[in-house]
Parts: sequence; structure tokens; C-alpha cells
Amino acid sequence: MRPFRSARLLIPVLVIPVVLATVVLPTQAWAHGPSKVSVKCYTLTGTWGVGNWTLTCNQEQVTGSMGTVAANFPSSTATVIWGNGPNRLIPPDQTTFSMATSQRMGRFDKCPSGSSEFVVSGGVISNTQTPAVKGKVKAFVCVNGGGALSLLKAKNGFSKPFKI
Repeated sequence: MRPFRSARLLIPVLVIPVVLATVVLPTQAWAHGPSKVSVKCYTLTGTWGVGNWTLTCNQEQVTGSMGTVAANFPSSTATVIWGNGPNRLIPPDQTTFSMATSQRMGRFDKCPSGSSEFVVSGGVISNTQTPAVKGKVKAFVCVNGGGALSLLKAKNGFSKPFKI
């Protein structure tokens, strides 16, 4: 009878450290937050083929709410220089992405009359910020007769986001 009694006492002594190691150790990895985040920009301003353009975005801890794109629109690559939000660093962080642009024609063009719709797609090439911006780029851009850039409006009247 005695051997079973000591075994019953030994089992909890061995199980408790295993349970604590399972619960306590992983929490340190969770403290760093997500490694990559999606960014959606709801305002696009600029002019076709002329200098920089500007995006106003969510994820303020990553973007500072605004980014200036250091490239002509359209171009094959673009670098977003993120603005100075409450937690931003100096020099500001950057995200570089590839960008392919194709024009929608006829019934597929959903921009207002006098404007043309362009589909932008690509992927993130590099990030200097943490958490990093995720990899896919997708947007529907309207260019009016004067070359002004804007995001395509959805049926609800809000802009379809420029996703990065």
C-alpha cells in the first residue's frame, strides 16, 4: 500500500511545473503584438504623373494616419513615408511596394463620368517599421480629366480602401 501513496503524491508535484510552463512561458511571446498588420487607406490625393501623392490610413500606430508616396502615379514601385503619429519615430518608417496598374474600360469602369478607373495591385517589398505592413496591395483609383487622383466610391458612398 505504501508505494501507491508516494506515487499519488509525486504525480501532482510533476504535473504542476508542466502546466505552469505551458501557461506562463508563451505569454512573453504574445507581449510583442502582431508581426504584420493590414493597412487600409480611405483618402488618396495627388495628380497623375506629377510628383508625390498622399494616403490617409488607419492603423495609426504603424502609419501615423498619413503616408506620402514618393513616386509618380503610376509607377512600378512606390515607397510610402509614414507620417508622424503619437508613437512614430524620426526618421519616419517606410513601406516599399510593387505596383502594377491596369485601366478598366467600358462597363467595368465604375468611376464618375469624365474619369477613368485604374486597378492597382502589387505586394510589399520592404518595411522599416514594427509591426510590419502586410504583403498585398490592392486599390481602385479614379483619375479625372485634370489628372486628379481619388479612390473609387462604393455603392454606399464611401471610398473603397487602398489596401496595403
